[in-house]
Order: sequence, then C-alpha cells, then structure tokens
Amino acid sequence: MTSLVLFDFDGTLTKCDTTRYLLMALGMERAHRVLSALPHALAMKRAANDFELQRAKVACIGAMLGGMPVSQLDQGLIRFGRRVRRLVRPEVKTALVQQAECHRGVVVTASPDFVVRAVFPELEVPVLGTQFSVVNGMFTGEVQGDICYGAEKVARVRAYIDEKCAIGTDVAEAWSDALSDRPMMDMAPVRHWVCASDRDSAAIQILDPSGHIITVR
Repeated sequence: MTSLVLFDFDGTLTKCDTTRYLLMALGMERAHRVLSALPHALAMKRAANDFELQRAKVACIGAMLGGMPVSQLDQGLIRFGRRVRRLVRPEVKTALVQQAECHRGVVVTASPDFVVRAVFPELEVPVLGTQFSVVNGMFTGEVQGDICYGAEKVARVRAYIDEKCAIGTDVAEAWSDALSDRPMMDMAPVRHWVCASDRDSAAIQILDPSGHIITVR
C-alpha cells in the first residue's frame, strides 16, 4: 500500500511567503498590468484574516496574469525560481527530495501550481495548487475552481488519490507551518510543524500536542 507525504510550500519549504517575488517577476514582464493589480495589493495589506489575505493574493496574481500568453510566463518564472531557491529551507527540501525519490511526496499549496515547479524543476513531484484558467493559450486572470487553501487542500488530496493513486493509498505524513493547514495536517498520523519562533511552537504544542515541531530560524 502506498502512503503519501504532503508538503505545504510557502513558509514550509520556503522561509517566507513568496507571493511578492512572483508579483515582482510578473511585473517585469507585465508592467502595464500593475495598476490593475494595485487594488488587490492594497487589499492584501488590509486583510482582516488569513483567508481574506489569501483571496487578495490570488486576485493580485490573477490581475497580473490576465491576457498573458502562457508562453510568456517562462521568463518570469526563471527569475522567480532563481530568487526563491535561495529561500528554500534545506532541512524540509531534503525531506521532500527523499519522498519524491520514493514517489510519495506531494506539494499542496495555495500558490499557483506552476511556481513550485519553477523552484524545484529537478524534482518530479506532483503539485496540487491554485490553478488559473487558460483559454486559447492565454490566461484569463480568473481562478479555475477553488483556491487551494484550508479545507480545499483536503478535497484536492482526496481527488488526487482517487484519480492518480492505487487503491488503498493513504496519507502517512504532512508538513506545514500554518494553522490554516490544520485540515490537511489532520489527514496524517504524523504531522511535522515548521516553526520559526517560540510563539509559533507554543501555539502548536497547545493545538496539536502530538505534532512534531521542527524549529527553524
């Protein structure tokens, strides 16, 4: 029986949220779209909670992508990947590489699925992420389906298991830095929480005392 190991991306595999680096990379290719993205960037700063912040991030990325040929994305992703590879947490990447080699690792992220592949082009790892609609080879700027966030991550993982995996496949481990991933983390009997501060560690110990805390700086 196959058992999957799930990895969040931003803040788990990387040291920070990489959205700004993606927006900067897109801005170099799509300067004329910056004004369209500005209201959503302001909404990111004013977000009252994590879900509002995530929706604003996705809307901002969508505004930058709208009307862009898919083929034009490559150059921006090269810049993005080069910058973000410096921000990868080596201890978490090592775990991902080990699981990818065993065909067990899966990255599950609210970020666009294509950004993960830009950071780890050498890994053949499935990525379940937020998808943007493409029509006639061009991004519409709209999200295809739901944002891969919170409980939606669980739905994506279950759909992936049903469609791509052998009968009996389950989830053995999960890695995340964010409590918004609790639904996904609860799919796994072994949960690795990546904590960058004592405050984060204390919160996890209260909410998930059997979770494994990985302290990073």
